[in-house]
Amino acid sequence: FTGGCIVTPTDGVACWAQSPAPDLDPAARATAEIYPIAGLPTTTAQVTGHSHDGCALSSEGEVWCWGIDQTPGLKTLPGDAIHVEGGQSHGCAIVSGGQLYCWGPGYLIGTGDGVDQATPVAVAGLDNIIQVAVGTTSGALRATGEIMSWGQWGSSGRILGTAVIP
Repeated sequence: FTGGCIVTPTDGVACWAQSPAPDLDPAARATAEIYPIAGLPTTTAQVTGHSHDGCALSSEGEVWCWGIDQTPGLKTLPGDAIHVEGGQSHGCAIVSGGQLYCWGPGYLIGTGDGVDQATPVAVAGLDNIIQVAVGTTSGALRATGEIMSWGQWGSSGRILGTAVIP
């Protein structure tokens, strides 16, 4: 699936997804249905993902994620989140203070142990984080300018390396 989500003017969340079905003509593939995500807190500050795998950050610092059933569930974090990336099946949240918490397949979340995590776990060595990008290879930016990367390609989810932004 491809798609995305937006925060609506009333602080709700609307998402879309389209199946990349190759047998459809281009006009049919370009049409995506809009899905409002019900059951979220009344104030949404940020949203990520799409209608079948997304997360929303409430103005109160809570992270709510949903899967294909579009039923949001609260992710338990040790403090208020300030940013979220990813979805129900794989994602990360930065909590106040800069610690990164991730969930999903063990080879994608930076723990290096290969254990799948449905609930968020602190990723050792990923603190003082101000930005994160989640994918098959993910990265996080520290306040110091150091970029940490991790992911599936030959790393078993371990931290792959670092670079410093000049």
